[in-house]
Amino acid sequence: MKQRFFFIIITLLICCFAGSGIAADPSKVLILPFTIHAEKDLSFLKDGISDMLSTRLARDEMSVLSREETLKASGQISGAVTEKLAVSLAEQFSTDYVAYGSVTVLGDTISTDAKFYDLKQKKNIVIFHQTGKNTGDVISHINLFAAQINTVLFPPETPTPAVAAAKPASEKSEDESRRNPEALWNERGMGVNKATQPTKPPSAESAVIPAPGNAEEMWKSPIFKNEIRSMSVGDVDGDGKNEIVFVSDKNVFIYRYTNGVFAKVREINGAVGDTILGVDVADINGNGKAEIFVTVLNQNNDILSSYVLESDGTRFNRIAERQKWYYKVIDVPGKGKMLMGQKRGMKDIFMTGIYQLRWDGREYVSFREQGMPSEVNVFGFAYGDVANTGREMTMAFTRNELLRLLDKDGKEEWRSVEPYGGSAVYLEYSGDFSGRIGNTKEKNHYYLPQRILIRDIDKDKKTEVLVAKNTDTTNRVFSRFRMFKSGYIACLTWDNVSMSEKWKTKEISGHITDYVLADINNDGKDELVFSVVARVGSAFGDAKSFLVGQKLP
Repeated sequence: MKQRFFFIIITLLICCFAGSGIAADPSKVLILPFTIHAEKDLSFLKDGISDMLSTRLARDEMSVLSREETLKASGQISGAVTEKLAVSLAEQFSTDYVAYGSVTVLGDTISTDAKFYDLKQKKNIVIFHQTGKNTGDVISHINLFAAQINTVLFPPETPTPAVAAAKPASEKSEDESRRNPEALWNERGMGVNKATQPTKPPSAESAVIPAPGNAEEMWKSPIFKNEIRSMSVGDVDGDGKNEIVFVSDKNVFIYRYTNGVFAKVREINGAVGDTILGVDVADINGNGKAEIFVTVLNQNNDILSSYVLESDGTRFNRIAERQKWYYKVIDVPGKGKMLMGQKRGMKDIFMTGIYQLRWDGREYVSFREQGMPSEVNVFGFAYGDVANTGREMTMAFTRNELLRLLDKDGKEEWRSVEPYGGSAVYLEYSGDFSGRIGNTKEKNHYYLPQRILIRDIDKDKKTEVLVAKNTDTTNRVFSRFRMFKSGYIACLTWDNVSMSEKWKTKEISGHITDYVLADINNDGKDELVFSVVARVGSAFGDAKSFLVGQKLP
């Protein structure tokens, strides 16, 4: 009897241990042939793409359908693969996921669009878009697509930073949500966590980077070998997710940050003789896709030649060009984003009158003057309930970059003692400056003011003001020369007497050129994102600039 009892116990134990060692069945994925849109025969890409994805996705936890089964599924395809058809085929072959997409060749541009559908969640969990200049670029596109899929399905374990061990987990989670960004900078430093940083510098074309919303990380983009003059964030392709748009003096760059991958969507080259002054992004015409407003000065004839870009799903077209407006988008609390414009005169670099602009079906036209004091221009003002009295007020820069708080009648209620802002982008104009270079009379420089942001940032029902403060080694003594050594972003709040600093970011080397509050990683939460020029380009070396994102308090 005892022997029988022990036999039963041992048998049960063997079954338990054996059962615990049985691995779960791997997930199954169907990879459908990509649709090829091209004038010449590029059908060879179909097999190449399928083979590449198969080898990059196959692992112990993931089983890719065999070539025979894939051919059976392919035989039921006629024309482009829709989401409905892809899901239907995946259900027919009892797979957990399905990958499908297309490659489009238009002129000198090749575009790869792909999706990865999860049948349990009943949605695409990876949506991919990338462009290149030849068919060889498709290889890197598919590598990125596979990397995004693997990151979503099998996210890497995040190493615990040393600073996390300094406090109990319970204390850290309690304090983290209310701490200001300066404390985060001081504790963690700027940039990615060294434990997760790649051993090689990431390419500016694409890189896997920690998300800015992660409390354990600061976010920093790859280094760009040009000077980022201005930046903005918005959903420029209408897919419900934001893109990052920034400009150099010549070109417009569009990047997307999805599932930990920071990748270039498009680079749009400017015309010879044109110099870009700034960029803003907003859906002003109300069609669900944010337009890209690029302010451009033609140096050959000293006139504005601004333009507006909008996506048609394949490329970014100019829906307005050679426009005689300086563009600026301001985000007014309670009213949303508003497009402002100001004209340039024959002699004056700014004509009197700042106007709100609207889309009339053909172009952007003025319809409401803003009534700003004459020394305020379109680049340096914002509206909001700054004093928290229920009254809308204006925060604006003076010509020498002091901050002013104005009531609705233009009466000044406060003026800063020290200058804020600090831009390296300037307009030239003739004035009383008598210096000469050879036989050519030098022109004065008017440095464009920086952006001002007004919002209740920490949700305490009190409005804050965000402004940059760059330190010029010459203390702004010279009208035609600036050399910045460092900069930070300050959060100001009204204390019933004056504006005072509530918090500020860590001071960084170089200078801050632009900044926004936006959800760049599409997690539903806004981050503070800004562009930094760490080194100005010269005959001795390329420029060095990058983007930074950090969690808001």
